[in-house]
Amino acid sequence: MDQVYNLIQQRNAIETLPFVSLHSSNSQLRNLVASLQFRCESLERQYLELQQLLADQALLVNQSNQNIIKSGSGGVLKNEGKLREKIAKLQKDLNEKLRNEVKLAAEAAESSKEISQLNEEKSSHEATIATLNVEIHRCNEIITHLTNEL
Repeated sequence: MDQVYNLIQQRNAIETLPFVSLHSSNSQLRNLVASLQFRCESLERQYLELQQLLADQALLVNQSNQNIIKSGSGGVLKNEGKLREKIAKLQKDLNEKLRNEVKLAAEAAESSKEISQLNEEKSSHEATIATLNVEIHRCNEIITHLTNEL
């Protein structure tokens, strides 16, 4: 039986020589997968432990906050609430001022546009007046010339 096994080993050695590198890389990859799998499972356990610890700490914090409120020494929490309200009011006021500034800027831009349009109209009217004055002067000269001829 040992002789058959040895013959099979020799045959495998001859036939698998080109595939030795593939076989070794495959075994290395299997070892890597096994180690990564172990590390993944270890990290998952740590993650679950940390989640549980976090939940426990959150529960303790909530209980201590409730105890502070119940014991009457919740002045800090009340002060925090007042400060939050004050901040919210200030934020609201700031937003309102910003809206007003934007509105005023838009109105100023619109007024500027209207002024420029009125200035253009004024220039146009002045040109028309100048043209009409020249026409009046010419008509007066014609009238004077015709009067002299009569």
